[in-house]
Amino acid sequence: QKFAGCIGMDWRVYKVLAHHESGLNPAAKAKPTKKNPNPSATGLFQVLKGYCEKILSKVGWDGYCENPGRTNPAISTAIVTQGHFKMALNTINGRCGSASANDKLHMLLFNNGSGPGALRKAIRNYGCDTKAWEAHPEIFHAASYANGVKTVKTMRGMGVENLTGPKDTSQCPFNTGAKPTDFPS
Repeated sequence: QKFAGCIGMDWRVYKVLAHHESGLNPAAKAKPTKKNPNPSATGLFQVLKGYCEKILSKVGWDGYCENPGRTNPAISTAIVTQGHFKMALNTINGRCGSASANDKLHMLLFNNGSGPGALRKAIRNYGCDTKAWEAHPEIFHAASYANGVKTVKTMRGMGVENLTGPKDTSQCPFNTGAKPTDFPS
């Protein structure tokens, strides 16, 4: 909840995505596929090793990428907060501010699975109504439109009304001097 306040996002979105990505298992590792026989995605949000230092250096937590590492819930959550989620919120609200809550949630899921560049391209090419994206399955790298619809339905069932939530930077761990080792693992 404190990390969600850093960027003004509904904390329940974090919970659903962590469940979607890892089953809420902080030690989860991505399963090998034909396309990627040696995946490096790890942790609650299945973050990639290369993102850790790059993203957490912005908040002074890059020294924790190896110890406690991406299996630490605080590290994984910090990476998605400062990386994927923050960038996605800026893109979604900047380019699709009047989109429906369902579309915004679907865009966040798309960003999480396909990346920020793919999100910007999808919006540019197909607009802010994500239903139009369904006709273009080639844009979905890690998931499908139907999978996103299912996950958005789960979020809505948990009471998520909007992608955003209260922004409270006074409780944000990056602003309070907290370290990843201060959180339970």
